[in-house]
Amino acid sequence: FGLNFSIQYSNILELSLFNLQNVLSVISIVLFAHLLNQISKSYIADFSVQRKMQSLSVKILQRFSTWSVFLISFSLILSFIGYDISTYIPIFILLFAIFVIMLFASWSTLSNVISGFIIILWKPFQEGDVISIDGTNYSGEVRHIDLMFCKLLNQNNGIITFPNSLVFNHFTKVNSFNSTYPVNIEYTIHSFTNIDKIKRALIHSALNTTNILSKPKPFVLIKQIKNEEVVFQLNAFSNKYSSIEKTKSSLRLNFIKELKDLNKTKSTRRKSSIDSEEITY
Repeated sequence: FGLNFSIQYSNILELSLFNLQNVLSVISIVLFAHLLNQISKSYIADFSVQRKMQSLSVKILQRFSTWSVFLISFSLILSFIGYDISTYIPIFILLFAIFVIMLFASWSTLSNVISGFIIILWKPFQEGDVISIDGTNYSGEVRHIDLMFCKLLNQNNGIITFPNSLVFNHFTKVNSFNSTYPVNIEYTIHSFTNIDKIKRALIHSALNTTNILSKPKPFVLIKQIKNEEVVFQLNAFSNKYSSIEKTKSSLRLNFIKELKDLNKTKSTRRKSSIDSEEITY
């Protein structure tokens, strides 16, 4: 009986030591995983500062790092308990490879894709809107949005393509599809005569120009008076953003016709006569 008790006690002691060793191993794995996760997050944060990454990209990478560390640690714990994890090793290798690729791949590409998802899901602007990006020369009507780029149609009917991440790095002004856009020209005369006639001619030429809206009604301001020089500014409006420059050109031509009609009533050309060459902008 004493021998059996000794053997049984020895087995219990060995089992207890084995369990204690496993418990200590699990605790060590958990502590090491926590430390590794903190180091990984810190490294990603420092790396993101050097690469000027967006905060959203940093959070996604840090979350991916946390889950990768968790899965690897969990698999090691299972192996200590006695489960066979050999069939899952390729999956862990694949996850690690994805993490490395994401870490060292082009951050601009990742940033553009994430920004594209945000634009498509939250719709800060959509196709048909007119946007202008502060600090750049990018402005125009949005014609297409995908995960990488946005395409704009500018006032000269030119296509502008820019990366989506640019929207989140700069202030972006958005006008809705039904917005009106200013169409302005200036005209200068060198006397105080014909002021009322010039104002009527500007208004009339605007109303006869295609794509100029009748409401809000075009109006004329006297922008500057200096010595005997008077500068008029015609303020008209259009809802065809991509045709603004063509509309301005048509407006100038119509105004020149109005000036010629006014000059026909004069028998002689004086210094105070109307000169179509003084049209600006």
